Amino acid sequence: MASNQEEEILGKAYDGRLMRRLLTYLRPYKWHVVVALAAIILKSGLDVLGPYLTKIAIDKYLAKSADSPSSSHSWIGDRLSSTPLTGIAQIGGLYVGILIFTFLLEFIQTYLMQWTGQKVMFDLRRQIFRHLQFMHVAFFDKHPYATMIFRDKVRDSYRRIRTAIARINSYLQEAVSGMLVLQLFNREKRAFNKFSDINASHMEAFKDAVLAYSVYYPVVEILSAFAIASIIWWGGNDVIRGVATIGVL
Repeated sequence: MASNQEEEILGKAYDGRLMRRLLTYLRPYKWHVVVALAAIILKSGLDVLGPYLTKIAIDKYLAKSADSPSSSHSWIGDRLSSTPLTGIAQIGGLYVGILIFTFLLEFIQTYLMQWTGQKVMFDLRRQIFRHLQFMHVAFFDKHPYATMIFRDKVRDSYRRIRTAIARINSYLQEAVSGMLVLQLFNREKRAFNKFSDINASHMEAFKDAVLAYSVYYPVVEILSAFAIASIIWWGGNDVIRGVATIGVL
């Protein structure tokens, strides 16, 4: 029971000291990280321009009225053609250009972050292997398979599902390799019951994960639908009162 409880300790969700140590490995690749962060910021700004161009197209060409509020004027809208077909074509061209530029920014961000992550992992593995090579031989006699270090350092890697799967695999391997002893002492039923208990713990852990996902996603959908309904309700009232335009909505 004690060992089982130790395996299920999840550890702290965030360790500032550990995070600072890990961030030091990003120093050789700081410019890659800076470019990736800049690409993320630019992409976020361009993602907003799409709906804004749609707003301009609606207010300037599709739902234009004499009493439209002055907020319908903008730096981009004032430089477009006054002819509806030409203006909408210009907006469409800008939209396509923004989509292409957004694709390039996302490609740069994804490529640089993945490349940096792999380089950091490479440096970590190389440092660990170099460290092990220069340690005294007596260390490996006192600490077999570096299990103690692994258990102490890798605190956030254990989760209930992984623990249950590990128990299933280890017990299955132990039972198969010792099948002769099990049958010799007539312990088949007891071994089967123990395996059923371990398998049930995995099922319960997985059921908890499924329950969490089944609750989380519907809640997100409900909140999203409520947000859209609120925008339509209050924004529609502003359009009716002439405070905002349909394009803004």
